[in-house]
Amino acid sequence: MDCLNCNASNEDGAKFCKECGKNLLFPPLSANSKISSADLMLLIFSIVTIFLTLIQFAIEKLVDNLYMSPFAYFQGTLWIFQNISFILIPLSIKNQTLKIIGIVVTVLLIIYWVANNVIWMKNLV
Repeated sequence: MDCLNCNASNEDGAKFCKECGKNLLFPPLSANSKISSADLMLLIFSIVTIFLTLIQFAIEKLVDNLYMSPFAYFQGTLWIFQNISFILIPLSIKNQTLKIIGIVVTVLLIIYWVANNVIWMKNLV
């Protein structure tokens, strides 16, 4: 078994490298196993979207006359947070030009969605 740290040849089943003393049973994580920031942003977006969607679904099923209850404001606030989370998608793009285009388009969509949600909540009053 070769040591990943110093490439010294060791006996099969050895626990530690005979040259550098590194643990051979638990090799260090490789660079490929680390999660990238783009993957992390997409993962956060997915978790936020699923979580908020489940909460909204539960509210819609559990509250009678949702749009005439105080929960309507909570529902609108959840929609706003869910719409804002869409900014994580273009932020995860590696190409700088596409990232800028994606951010501009997403910000415009977020402004539109948030404005509509605020107008909707004002009409509830």
